[in-house]
Amino acid sequence: MAIFDPERCACIDKTDAATVWRGNIPINKKGRFAYHELAVALELDPDTVLVDISVIDNVKGGEREQWLVELNAYEVPVVKFPGGPNIPPQFNQPNWDPGQLLGDGVKVGSGKAPGHLVWWQIEGGANPATLGPDVQSYNFIGLIEYLGVLRKQDKFALYIHCMNGTDRTGAVVAAYGMRYLGMDLKEAMEFAAQVPQAGTMNEDYKKLVAAYWGRMQTKITRVAK
Repeated sequence: MAIFDPERCACIDKTDAATVWRGNIPINKKGRFAYHELAVALELDPDTVLVDISVIDNVKGGEREQWLVELNAYEVPVVKFPGGPNIPPQFNQPNWDPGQLLGDGVKVGSGKAPGHLVWWQIEGGANPATLGPDVQSYNFIGLIEYLGVLRKQDKFALYIHCMNGTDRTGAVVAAYGMRYLGMDLKEAMEFAAQVPQAGTMNEDYKKLVAAYWGRMQTKITRVAK
């Protein structure tokens, strides 16, 4: 099981109401949600609401066990989601919104710390099923737009992560840089690779970022620098 590594954690945006962070799976050595470790790494204060944006999968034999730890931390019933390889959930639950805020806090000891979970699985590649914005897809475009809503919320700390903080996370960071920080494709790829401990995204996710950049040229307006 992967465990939280603060060396893979970095702030990517402090320009709006919320702070936006990247990292890897927030699970500690005991197999529990690593809230205290996150609180230190993200410099959370008591008034900050943690929004855990998980882009991992729920495939048995893949990342499902880690996914279940996150759901349990926020007391989200697993029955809300389809089992087996039926992913992303909107394929089989047309009315399910992957951007919904789940739970009302993270279980910490006998109490709860403020927080919410957003589970929005993404996959690499350049075809419409990965890019979207059709909700009957992984809808990468939809995820980046939803981040634009969350970054406007005061006292939110957005923590974007996959398992290792490399491929899925790198793709989200690159797209975020293009959409909200005024970067072009080259700058965004360099931005996504600025955390050496996390490594660089693989070719499928580079294709996803390039496809997103191509769509931006025609249908998505960048936020100016």
